[in-house]
Amino acid sequence: MGSPVFEANGQSEWTDSLLRRIDGLRETDAAQSQKIRDLERKIDELQLELKAERQKQFKAKKEAEPAAHPKAKKPGAPVRHPGWFRPRPDHFDRLIRVPAPCNCPDCRTWVKARPDLEPYDHFQEDWIDGKYTVTCYRHEEGRSRAMSPLGAAAGAGRGVAGDDRPGRSSRKSLSAVR
Repeated sequence: MGSPVFEANGQSEWTDSLLRRIDGLRETDAAQSQKIRDLERKIDELQLELKAERQKQFKAKKEAEPAAHPKAKKPGAPVRHPGWFRPRPDHFDRLIRVPAPCNCPDCRTWVKARPDLEPYDHFQEDWIDGKYTVTCYRHEEGRSRAMSPLGAAAGAGRGVAGDDRPGRSSRKSLSAVR
């Protein structure tokens, strides 16, 4: 029986060394856990500090301080003031007569010239080779069937097959082309 007791005593030394090793590992683990908690707390503090720094750096612009006079004058022309326009030239260097078109661009019917109506003058001012020139384009007045009282009452010729605007018939033909 002596030898099992001797073996048990040898085992107790081995067990004690293992227990000491476990205690050392527990102390190391506790120290490392404490260090991890400290570092995590420091990370949180630094993140808050960085966030505050960024908010301070990229802070939204403050609203402009209100003027000393709350009813300060607005910039620009006074209310209901007529706009400023260039004065019409009192003379012109060239006259170009522009006849009325042969066909109405809206209804594609012929246009009747109306010499009894006053022509429309369109002035164009240019600098050509350093010289100021004024050209007057005199547009002759004309009326088509669509512009007459009868044509205007009938819808002014809208919706005919030759109309360039995308109406029902031209949309059908466009979808057929696709």
